[in-house]
Formats: sequence, structure tokens, C-alpha cells
Amino acid sequence: MYERFSPLGRRAIVIAGNLATQAGAELVLPEHLLLALMAIPEGMASQALGHFDWIPPVEPPLAPSTGPRGRSASLSRCAAHVIETVAATAEQQDASVTTLDLLTELLLDDRIARLMLQYPLSIDQILGRVETLRARSLSIGDRDVENLVGLFWELTRAARSGGISESMRKNLLQQSAGCQLESASQGSLRVALDDLLSALQS
Repeated sequence: MYERFSPLGRRAIVIAGNLATQAGAELVLPEHLLLALMAIPEGMASQALGHFDWIPPVEPPLAPSTGPRGRSASLSRCAAHVIETVAATAEQQDASVTTLDLLTELLLDDRIARLMLQYPLSIDQILGRVETLRARSLSIGDRDVENLVGLFWELTRAARSGGISESMRKNLLQQSAGCQLESASQGSLRVALDDLLSALQS
């Protein structure tokens, strides 16, 4: 099911699972998915949500422990529905699942809709930002942007851990330096590329 997810989309699922497990919760809830999307600043969902000092309350709470330690949390029915829906849509459209897709589907969940009444932005405002992010992707589509951000992030991690050979490092450095990204909506890609260049040059 996760083969359609962009690298950042998969990362969000992993983070959500880790949040639930660390709290000792038995289930990964939609709230955990929302927290995970907020925890990925380079993801488009985070850009759509904006940057506010706001943490959604989670029931059961993030702490104290509400489940057995040492065991991974399973997807709740609501969280599984969100993931299955975006995966099925991506399959039909022969596309990737981005963090923006996850956010859009999450906002349709009743629990999240009630929760977002406390958020500084209304759901309509967030959805407006989502549409703006989609519309501003000119030469590179949203999905491709997020795929590239995820790829750059993985390459950066490999470069900093010494997992890239010298010849590959030089080749990546040459290709990355030639990228010309001018669209304002590609800011996250620009940041990810700059991080990669910095890791390759160090």
C-alpha cells in the first residue's frame, strides 16, 4: 500500500507510528498523523498549515502511557481509512501520495475537523493554501517536488554519514549545482537542495 507514497509521505507514517508507540498508545490516531505532518517542515502539508506554536491534543494523550511498552502501535480504523483512501486515489490517478494529500484527507475526518476549530487557521483557509500550493507548481508538479525533496533529504543523510562514494558525490554536486528553481512554490525544494549541496561540499 505504501509503494505509492512519496518519501516524505512514508516518513509521515513512520513518525506517526513512533509518536503513538513512544506514548505507549495501542493505536495510531488521526491526531498522530497530523502531528507527524507538522513535524516535517519541508513537506507541503506543513507549508499549508503555516507555522504556529500549537500542538493538537491526542486522545488517548501523548503522555502518560496508555498501552503496553515495547510494542508498535497499530493503525486505528480512522487512520487506516485516511491512508487507504489516499493510496487508492493515487493508484487510480497513477500518482504519488504526498503530505498534502494526507492533510487534505485528514481534514475530512470528523475528529480532526473538530480539533481544528482550535487552530489559528480555519479549515477553509488551510484548504485555500493547499490549492495555492498546487496551482503555483508550474514547471514541476507538486508530487514531483515532494518526491525530489524526499530524495534530496535521503541523499543528504547518506552524504553526512559517509554513505556516498567520492565519484557519486562529485557527480551529484555537479548536477545539483546546475538546478534552476525559480517558482516561489518550490521553496522547500530549494532548501532541500541547498542542504544537499552543503552536505556534499563538506
